[in-house]
Amino acid sequence: MSREFKEIAVIGAGLMGCSLALALKKQFSQLKLTMLVKNPEQQEDLAKILDDVQITTNYTALAEAEVIFIATPLSSYADIFVQLNDSNLHPEVIISDLGSVKASLVKLAQDKLNYNFVAAHPIAGSEISGVGAYVEDLYKGKKLLITSDVSRETEIVAKIWQDLGMQVSYISAAEHDRIYAYISHLVQKIAFAAADIFNEEEQKNVEFLRLCKSNPKLWADIFAFNEDALNAAEDVLKKFLSEQLATFAPQETSNNVVLDLESKLNFLALIAICLKKLVNDFGYADYAGSAYKDLLKLTTYFSPDKKLGNFSNLFFV
Repeated sequence: MSREFKEIAVIGAGLMGCSLALALKKQFSQLKLTMLVKNPEQQEDLAKILDDVQITTNYTALAEAEVIFIATPLSSYADIFVQLNDSNLHPEVIISDLGSVKASLVKLAQDKLNYNFVAAHPIAGSEISGVGAYVEDLYKGKKLLITSDVSRETEIVAKIWQDLGMQVSYISAAEHDRIYAYISHLVQKIAFAAADIFNEEEQKNVEFLRLCKSNPKLWADIFAFNEDALNAAEDVLKKFLSEQLATFAPQETSNNVVLDLESKLNFLALIAICLKKLVNDFGYADYAGSAYKDLLKLTTYFSPDKKLGNFSNLFFV
Protein backbone atom coordinates (compact mmCIF):
# COMPACT_ATOMS: atom_id res chain seq x y z
CA MET A 1 0.00 0.00 0.00
CA SER A 2 1.15 3.55 -0.65
CA ARG A 3 0.55 4.30 3.02
CA GLU A 4 0.81 2.04 6.01
CA PHE A 5 -2.49 1.26 7.68
CA LYS A 6 -2.57 0.04 11.24
CA GLU A 7 -6.17 -1.18 11.21
CA ILE A 8 -8.88 -1.94 8.67
CA ALA A 9 -12.34 -3.28 9.47
CA VAL A 10 -14.87 -5.32 7.51
CA ILE A 11 -18.58 -5.32 8.37
CA GLY A 12 -20.25 -8.52 7.21
CA ALA A 13 -19.13 -12.14 7.23
CA GLY A 14 -20.66 -13.54 4.05
CA LEU A 15 -18.88 -14.44 0.82
CA MET A 16 -17.73 -10.92 -0.03
CA GLY A 17 -16.68 -9.97 3.49
CA CYS A 18 -14.87 -13.20 4.34
CA SER A 19 -13.11 -13.31 0.98
CA LEU A 20 -12.01 -9.69 1.49
CA ALA A 21 -10.75 -10.37 5.02
CA LEU A 22 -8.71 -13.34 3.81
CA ALA A 23 -7.27 -11.32 0.93
CA LEU A 24 -6.30 -8.44 3.23
CA LYS A 25 -4.57 -10.73 5.71
CA LYS A 26 -2.76 -12.54 2.90
CA GLN A 27 -1.52 -9.31 1.35
CA PHE A 28 -0.81 -7.31 4.51
CA SER A 29 0.34 -9.70 7.19
CA GLN A 30 1.08 -6.96 9.77
CA LEU A 31 -2.33 -5.31 9.43
CA LYS A 32 -4.72 -5.42 12.36
CA LEU A 33 -8.01 -6.58 10.89
CA THR A 34 -11.35 -6.41 12.67
CA MET A 35 -14.55 -8.04 11.43
CA LEU A 36 -17.95 -6.99 12.75
CA VAL A 37 -20.65 -9.69 12.81
CA LYS A 38 -24.22 -9.94 14.06
CA ASN A 39 -24.02 -12.40 16.94
CA PRO A 40 -21.64 -14.45 19.15
CA GLU A 41 -22.47 -17.68 17.33
CA GLN A 42 -21.01 -16.20 14.16
CA GLN A 43 -17.89 -15.23 16.10
CA GLU A 44 -17.25 -18.85 17.03
CA ASP A 45 -17.76 -20.15 13.49
CA LEU A 46 -15.56 -17.50 11.89
CA ALA A 47 -12.69 -17.95 14.33
CA LYS A 48 -12.06 -21.32 12.66
CA ILE A 49 -11.69 -19.66 9.25
CA LEU A 50 -10.17 -16.24 9.90
CA ASP A 51 -6.93 -16.71 11.76
CA ASP A 52 -5.55 -13.64 13.57
CA VAL A 53 -8.65 -11.53 12.86
CA GLN A 54 -10.47 -9.76 15.68
CA ILE A 55 -14.12 -10.81 15.36
CA THR A 56 -16.63 -8.71 17.27
CA THR A 57 -20.29 -7.80 17.57
CA ASN A 58 -19.52 -4.37 19.02
CA TYR A 59 -19.17 -1.22 16.91
CA THR A 60 -16.89 0.35 19.52
CA ALA A 61 -14.22 -2.12 18.40
CA LEU A 62 -14.02 -0.19 15.11
CA ALA A 63 -12.94 3.04 16.82
CA GLU A 64 -9.35 2.94 15.54
CA ALA A 65 -10.05 1.60 12.05
CA GLU A 66 -8.80 3.88 9.29
CA VAL A 67 -10.87 2.21 6.56
CA ILE A 68 -14.11 0.30 7.07
CA PHE A 69 -15.59 -1.85 4.30
CA ILE A 70 -19.31 -2.67 4.36
CA ALA A 71 -20.02 -6.12 2.89
CA THR A 72 -23.65 -6.68 3.86
CA PRO A 73 -27.07 -6.73 2.14
CA LEU A 74 -28.07 -3.32 0.80
CA SER A 75 -31.09 -3.02 3.09
CA SER A 76 -28.78 -3.05 6.12
CA TYR A 77 -26.83 0.09 5.15
CA ALA A 78 -29.19 2.60 6.75
CA ASP A 79 -28.92 0.95 10.16
CA ILE A 80 -25.16 0.50 9.78
CA PHE A 81 -24.76 4.21 9.04
CA VAL A 82 -26.63 5.06 12.24
CA GLN A 83 -24.42 2.70 14.24
CA LEU A 84 -21.25 4.14 12.71
CA ASN A 85 -22.36 7.69 13.44
CA ASP A 86 -22.86 6.78 17.09
CA SER A 87 -19.52 4.97 17.49
CA ASN A 88 -16.98 7.78 17.87
CA LEU A 89 -14.84 6.53 15.01
CA HIS A 90 -11.43 7.77 13.90
CA PRO A 91 -12.13 11.34 12.63
CA GLU A 92 -10.59 10.68 9.21
CA VAL A 93 -12.00 7.17 8.77
CA ILE A 94 -13.05 6.21 5.26
CA ILE A 95 -16.21 4.14 4.90
CA SER A 96 -16.44 2.14 1.69
CA ASP A 97 -18.64 -0.69 0.47
CA LEU A 98 -18.95 -3.63 -1.90
CA GLY A 99 -22.58 -3.23 -2.96
CA SER A 100 -23.78 -3.94 -6.49
CA VAL A 101 -26.23 -1.00 -6.63
CA LYS A 102 -24.78 2.48 -6.25
CA ALA A 103 -26.99 5.53 -6.92
CA SER A 104 -29.44 5.03 -4.04
CA LEU A 105 -26.61 4.17 -1.64
CA VAL A 106 -24.53 7.19 -2.59
CA LYS A 107 -27.53 9.39 -1.80
CA LEU A 108 -28.18 7.52 1.45
CA ALA A 109 -24.59 8.10 2.54
CA GLN A 110 -24.79 11.77 1.65
CA ASP A 111 -27.95 12.14 3.72
CA LYS A 112 -27.24 9.85 6.67
CA LEU A 113 -23.50 9.22 7.15
CA ASN A 114 -21.22 11.63 8.99
CA TYR A 115 -17.98 10.22 7.59
CA ASN A 116 -16.24 10.08 4.21
CA PHE A 117 -17.91 7.50 1.98
CA VAL A 118 -16.40 5.85 -1.10
CA ALA A 119 -18.95 3.88 -3.10
CA ALA A 120 -17.34 0.90 -4.82
CA HIS A 121 -18.34 -2.34 -6.52
CA PRO A 122 -15.89 -5.22 -6.96
CA ILE A 123 -17.05 -7.22 -9.98
CA ALA A 124 -16.64 -10.59 -8.34
CA GLY A 125 -18.89 -13.13 -6.70
CA SER A 126 -20.27 -16.63 -6.62
CA GLU A 127 -23.57 -18.42 -6.13
CA ILE A 128 -22.38 -19.61 -2.71
CA SER A 129 -23.43 -17.52 0.29
CA GLY A 130 -23.81 -17.50 4.04
CA VAL A 131 -21.68 -16.69 7.05
CA GLY A 132 -18.19 -18.04 6.59
CA ALA A 133 -18.49 -18.55 2.84
CA TYR A 134 -15.37 -17.54 0.96
CA VAL A 135 -13.42 -18.03 -2.25
CA GLU A 136 -9.63 -17.84 -2.27
CA ASP A 137 -8.36 -14.93 -4.38
CA LEU A 138 -11.95 -13.99 -5.25
CA TYR A 139 -10.93 -10.47 -6.23
CA LYS A 140 -7.60 -11.09 -7.92
CA GLY A 141 -7.61 -10.11 -11.58
CA LYS A 142 -11.16 -8.72 -11.42
CA LYS A 143 -12.50 -5.18 -11.95
CA LEU A 144 -13.44 -2.66 -9.29
CA LEU A 145 -15.72 0.26 -10.11
CA ILE A 146 -15.69 3.37 -7.92
CA THR A 147 -18.76 5.58 -8.28
CA SER A 148 -17.73 8.43 -5.98
CA ASP A 149 -15.96 11.51 -7.36
CA VAL A 150 -12.17 11.26 -7.49
CA SER A 151 -10.64 12.45 -4.22
CA ARG A 152 -7.92 11.63 -1.72
CA GLU A 153 -10.31 9.12 -0.13
CA THR A 154 -11.20 7.35 -3.35
CA GLU A 155 -7.53 7.07 -4.28
CA ILE A 156 -6.78 5.43 -0.92
CA VAL A 157 -9.54 2.88 -1.41
CA ALA A 158 -8.49 2.30 -5.01
CA LYS A 159 -4.91 1.58 -3.93
CA ILE A 160 -6.03 -1.03 -1.39
CA TRP A 161 -8.01 -2.89 -4.05
CA GLN A 162 -5.18 -2.58 -6.54
CA ASP A 163 -2.85 -4.15 -4.01
CA LEU A 164 -5.33 -7.06 -3.84
CA GLY A 165 -4.98 -7.50 -7.61
CA MET A 166 -8.02 -5.58 -8.87
CA GLN A 167 -8.21 -3.26 -11.88
CA VAL A 168 -9.81 0.01 -10.79
CA SER A 169 -11.85 2.46 -12.83
CA TYR A 170 -14.36 5.23 -12.14
CA ILE A 171 -17.93 5.56 -13.38
CA SER A 172 -21.01 7.54 -12.36
CA ALA A 173 -23.42 5.81 -9.99
CA ALA A 174 -26.37 6.23 -12.38
CA GLU A 175 -24.48 4.75 -15.33
CA HIS A 176 -23.26 1.91 -13.15
CA ASP A 177 -26.82 0.98 -12.21
CA ARG A 178 -28.02 1.07 -15.83
CA ILE A 179 -25.16 -1.17 -16.95
CA TYR A 180 -25.53 -3.75 -14.20
CA ALA A 181 -29.27 -3.90 -14.63
CA TYR A 182 -28.48 -5.56 -17.97
CA ILE A 183 -25.33 -7.57 -17.40
CA SER A 184 -25.90 -8.74 -13.82
CA HIS A 185 -29.30 -8.14 -12.26
CA LEU A 186 -31.34 -9.12 -15.31
CA VAL A 187 -29.10 -12.15 -15.82
CA GLN A 188 -29.85 -13.30 -12.29
CA LYS A 189 -33.60 -12.82 -12.80
CA ILE A 190 -33.38 -15.04 -15.87
CA ALA A 191 -31.59 -17.68 -13.80
CA PHE A 192 -34.21 -17.62 -11.05
CA ALA A 193 -36.96 -17.97 -13.66
CA ALA A 194 -35.10 -20.88 -15.24
CA ALA A 195 -35.34 -22.74 -11.95
CA ASP A 196 -39.06 -23.22 -12.70
CA ILE A 197 -38.29 -24.80 -16.07
CA PHE A 198 -35.09 -26.80 -15.72
CA ASN A 199 -35.16 -29.70 -13.30
CA GLU A 200 -32.51 -30.34 -10.62
CA GLU A 201 -30.46 -32.70 -12.79
CA GLU A 202 -30.47 -30.28 -15.71
CA GLN A 203 -29.38 -27.44 -13.43
CA LYS A 204 -26.36 -29.47 -12.31
CA ASN A 205 -25.18 -30.00 -15.89
CA VAL A 206 -25.63 -26.51 -17.37
CA GLU A 207 -23.00 -24.10 -16.05
CA PHE A 208 -25.16 -20.98 -16.21
CA LEU A 209 -27.88 -22.63 -14.14
CA ARG A 210 -25.58 -22.69 -11.07
CA LEU A 211 -27.06 -19.22 -10.52
CA CYS A 212 -30.41 -20.82 -9.71
CA LYS A 213 -28.87 -21.61 -6.32
CA SER A 214 -27.99 -18.00 -5.52
CA ASN A 215 -29.41 -16.48 -2.33
CA PRO A 216 -32.91 -15.19 -3.25
CA LYS A 217 -33.13 -12.85 -0.24
CA LEU A 218 -29.86 -11.15 -1.11
CA TRP A 219 -30.95 -10.73 -4.72
CA ALA A 220 -34.38 -9.44 -3.75
CA ASP A 221 -32.51 -6.63 -2.01
CA ILE A 222 -30.53 -5.86 -5.15
CA PHE A 223 -33.61 -5.97 -7.39
CA ALA A 224 -35.45 -3.57 -5.08
CA PHE A 225 -32.60 -1.06 -4.81
CA ASN A 226 -32.13 -0.97 -8.60
CA GLU A 227 -35.82 -1.33 -9.43
CA ASP A 228 -36.17 1.48 -11.98
CA ALA A 229 -33.13 0.56 -14.05
CA LEU A 230 -33.93 -3.15 -13.84
CA ASN A 231 -37.55 -2.69 -14.91
CA ALA A 232 -36.43 -0.57 -17.86
CA ALA A 233 -33.88 -3.20 -18.94
CA GLU A 234 -36.44 -5.97 -18.59
CA ASP A 235 -38.95 -4.10 -20.74
CA VAL A 236 -36.36 -3.58 -23.48
CA LEU A 237 -35.32 -7.23 -23.47
CA LYS A 238 -38.91 -8.45 -23.38
CA LYS A 239 -39.81 -6.32 -26.41
CA PHE A 240 -36.78 -7.46 -28.38
CA LEU A 241 -37.34 -11.11 -27.49
CA SER A 242 -40.98 -10.88 -28.59
CA GLU A 243 -39.88 -9.43 -31.92
CA GLN A 244 -37.46 -12.31 -32.44
CA LEU A 245 -40.03 -14.94 -31.52
CA ALA A 246 -42.46 -13.43 -34.01
CA THR A 247 -40.05 -14.24 -36.85
CA PHE A 248 -40.40 -17.99 -36.27
CA ALA A 249 -43.26 -20.28 -37.21
CA PRO A 250 -46.00 -20.46 -34.57
CA GLN A 251 -44.81 -22.38 -31.54
CA GLU A 252 -46.56 -24.31 -28.81
CA THR A 253 -47.92 -21.70 -26.38
CA SER A 254 -49.05 -23.85 -23.47
CA ASN A 255 -46.81 -23.62 -20.43
CA ASN A 256 -48.02 -27.06 -19.37
CA VAL A 257 -46.23 -28.79 -22.22
CA VAL A 258 -43.27 -30.85 -21.06
CA LEU A 259 -40.27 -29.81 -23.16
CA ASP A 260 -37.07 -31.76 -23.56
CA LEU A 261 -33.72 -30.28 -22.53
CA GLU A 262 -32.81 -29.35 -26.09
CA SER A 263 -35.98 -27.25 -26.46
CA LYS A 264 -35.43 -25.52 -23.15
CA LEU A 265 -31.82 -24.70 -23.95
CA ASN A 266 -32.80 -23.47 -27.38
CA PHE A 267 -35.18 -20.94 -25.86
CA LEU A 268 -32.70 -19.87 -23.18
CA ALA A 269 -30.08 -19.49 -25.92
CA LEU A 270 -32.39 -17.13 -27.80
CA ILE A 271 -32.73 -15.00 -24.68
CA ALA A 272 -28.93 -14.94 -24.41
CA ILE A 273 -28.61 -13.87 -28.05
CA CYS A 274 -31.10 -11.05 -27.54
CA LEU A 275 -29.42 -9.81 -24.39
CA LYS A 276 -25.99 -9.98 -26.02
CA LYS A 277 -27.21 -7.83 -28.93
CA LEU A 278 -28.57 -5.19 -26.55
CA VAL A 279 -25.48 -5.19 -24.33
CA ASN A 280 -23.18 -4.82 -27.33
CA ASP A 281 -25.31 -2.06 -28.84
CA PHE A 282 -25.23 -0.12 -25.55
CA GLY A 283 -21.48 -0.63 -25.12
CA TYR A 284 -21.75 -2.48 -21.81
CA ALA A 285 -19.88 -5.69 -22.67
CA ASP A 286 -16.57 -4.60 -21.16
CA TYR A 287 -18.21 -4.43 -17.71
CA ALA A 288 -19.46 -8.01 -17.74
CA GLY A 289 -18.72 -10.55 -15.03
CA SER A 290 -18.76 -14.34 -14.98
CA ALA A 291 -22.55 -14.76 -14.76
CA TYR A 292 -23.16 -12.84 -17.99
CA LYS A 293 -20.33 -14.72 -19.70
CA ASP A 294 -21.83 -18.04 -18.62
CA LEU A 295 -25.18 -17.00 -20.09
CA LEU A 296 -23.53 -16.16 -23.41
CA LYS A 297 -22.03 -19.66 -23.59
CA LEU A 298 -25.59 -20.88 -24.15
CA THR A 299 -25.84 -19.08 -27.50
CA THR A 300 -24.22 -22.11 -29.16
CA TYR A 301 -27.34 -24.14 -28.36
CA PHE A 302 -29.58 -22.00 -30.54
CA SER A 303 -30.98 -23.14 -33.85
CA PRO A 304 -34.08 -21.67 -35.50
CA ASP A 305 -34.84 -25.14 -36.86
CA LYS A 306 -35.20 -26.69 -33.42
CA LYS A 307 -38.31 -26.58 -31.30
CA LEU A 308 -38.44 -23.52 -29.06
CA GLY A 309 -41.60 -23.82 -27.06
CA ASN A 310 -42.95 -20.54 -25.72
CA PHE A 311 -42.63 -20.05 -22.02
CA SER A 312 -41.26 -16.51 -22.16
CA ASN A 313 -43.90 -15.29 -19.72
CA LEU A 314 -42.18 -17.38 -17.05
CA PHE A 315 -39.14 -15.17 -17.47
CA PHE A 316 -40.97 -11.87 -17.63
CA VAL A 317 -43.89 -11.70 -15.23
